[in-house]
This record gives sequence, structure tokens and C-alpha cells, in this order.
Amino acid sequence: MRESVRQPRTGGERDTPTRTPRPANGPQAELLRIQRLAGNAAAVQAVQSGQTAPGQVAPVVQRDPATRAVADQALTEAGKASGAAADAQAAAGKAQTTADDALAKANAALDNEKLNQLRILASSYLGMAFTAYVSACKNVKDSIKAAAKQNAEMIALVLDVAMGFASPALAKGLAGMASRLPVGATTLEYRLAIAALNTDNTKALLVGATKAAGQTLKSNATALAGESDVDTMIKQLEVNAQVAFGQAIEGVNQNTNAAQIGAVAAAYHPTITNTVHYEAEIKKLCDLYARDVRAIGATSMATTQALPPMAVWVEDGGAKRLAIVQYHPGLFGIWGNRYMFFNWVSDEMKDLAVSKQKSDFGRIETIKRDELTLAGP
Repeated sequence: MRESVRQPRTGGERDTPTRTPRPANGPQAELLRIQRLAGNAAAVQAVQSGQTAPGQVAPVVQRDPATRAVADQALTEAGKASGAAADAQAAAGKAQTTADDALAKANAALDNEKLNQLRILASSYLGMAFTAYVSACKNVKDSIKAAAKQNAEMIALVLDVAMGFASPALAKGLAGMASRLPVGATTLEYRLAIAALNTDNTKALLVGATKAAGQTLKSNATALAGESDVDTMIKQLEVNAQVAFGQAIEGVNQNTNAAQIGAVAAAYHPTITNTVHYEAEIKKLCDLYARDVRAIGATSMATTQALPPMAVWVEDGGAKRLAIVQYHPGLFGIWGNRYMFFNWVSDEMKDLAVSKQKSDFGRIETIKRDELTLAGP
């Protein structure tokens, strides 16, 4: 409510409330912002005093070309942003509707005979994927030992390659998924419906069908990381993986969701979850760990002129990125300080790098992009 101050009455005068300025809000606040940007002090004062309603400020704006230009630009940009947001929301809604329709069609497109055939196929593909994963772990065991020994989080990532977000099934298997569905165990309508699913729906189907098995597999990460002998660790990993893949197969055999079963059959197709692809994904994670995590605090890389490598947040415009740098203090740590840039931290290793940085250095610094100096030639 507006406050009013009563003035003393003189003679036959009636009390006349005097309105005091009140904070602007809504359209009035926007007008104030525009007028301030344009430096139109008179218009600002008029709006703040309540002498001019928002709709009456226009003549003041019109008398000042600079104000008019700022106002026009602000309105134009606001209109563009609003229109873009509305278009994006409409497109997202339409895409989700299409995907939902495709999901419903996929679940309705197979009879029980076809569905049973698809279950058998998906189960056999999971069995072959288990064999390929264990073989891959044995082939790159030295990399696993170097990266994952005494590190449960890293072991969890290696296990995630078997059946999780780091698996070839999700890293490589979503594109062209419908083309890997067997003709004999499906129908054309089913394959078309699967092809119409968007990436989010497909991931949700795959994770939904294997989530419990994946959690079983990763629940043993701490015990595996504590094993000092790499051969013993790989053997135990094989046992755990066998249990998890068996659980996934059992889940498929009991599943009545045709779309989920098809997602498993396509994503664990031998062309995707084979030894070569599993090796590549495991090796990639281990190499990223050596570059982005193990390097942090490495005293072997420290010199009399530089501290060991560390992780820092780098402000780049409105965003921040995590980088591995080496700090070279200047004179008295004030003049000539340098941060030698090595590399950006990968998304896969970001959490592990943050954890190690805090453990080794106690905190993470934030620097500007222009403070970085490239390391080496």
C-alpha cells in the first residue's frame, strides 16, 4: 500500500495526502533501467517520484534520441530472446512427443513370439559382451594397475565401461541402433519406431534395462582397489562381472518392455561390445587418469622454480574450465607469476581431479584465462 503523510489543516482546507516515492517494480523497473542506461536523469526522476505513469514516459524518451535508441535495442533484444526461448521450448516439446509416440509404437509392435526371439538374442549378446570385457581387462591390466590401484573411484570407472555410461554401448552404440536389430526377431514397424527414438529416450531404455546389474558390478570397486596384486584383482573383477552380466541376462528374460529389450540387443551387438572397443574405452580412461589426475601434486615434475602441477579453475568469459597447470612464482611471488598450461581436464576425470587437488593442496585456485602461459614450444 502507498504511504501518505497528512499535512496540518489550515482554515477550511481538507486533508490532502502527499504520496511518497515507492520502489519501482515490473514495467516501471524496466523503464528505470533503460532511462539510467541512457543517462536520462529527468525521466528517472519522473518515474521515481510517481509523477509520471509508465505509459506516460514515452514522450520523455522520444525527446532524447540516445534514450530512444537504447530503449529500442533493449526491446528488440528482449523480443528476440523471448521468441528464441519459445521456439526452443516448442521444438523440445514436439521432439519429446515424437519420441514418446515412437516408444509406445515400439512396445506395441511385437507379438509374444517375436518378443521371445528378441529376448534370446539380447541375452546371448550380453553373454558375449561379458567374455569380451574380461578379455579386454586382461589385455590392458598394466594400464588398469597404474591407474586404479588404491583408487576405488577409478576402478568404478573401469567397471562402468562394462555396463554403464562409459560403455561402448553408450559411447558408440546409439547411432544406427535400429539397423542392428535382427529382421527375424522384429518387425519393420518396430525398427522404425526404435529409429525414431531420441538420444535421451534410448539412454533411458538401456540404463533402465541394466541399471541393477551395473550397480552390482560397481559395488565391489572398493574391494578391488585394495588388491595389491593386479592378477588377483583381474580375477576378482572377472567373478564380479560374471555375476553382474548374469543379473542383466536374467533381467532381460523377465522383461516385458519390448523397447528396452531391443535397446539391449542393439547396444550390446558384437560389432559394438567387442574386445577391441572395450580395450579402447578402458585404455582411454587410464590414459586420461595419468594425464589429468596422477599428474596433480607429482613431486617429480617440481623444480626449484616451479611447484608440482595442480588443477585450477580458469575463468573464460562467463564459464569456468578445469585445467592442469604448473605455477612459477615471480619476484617475491608478486611480479612475474606464471601459470604454465598443460591441458584441460576431461569431463570423465573432472571429479577425480578436483578430489586429488583438494587432498594434495587443500584448495582450488581460480585464475583468469589471460594468466595462462603455454608450456613448452
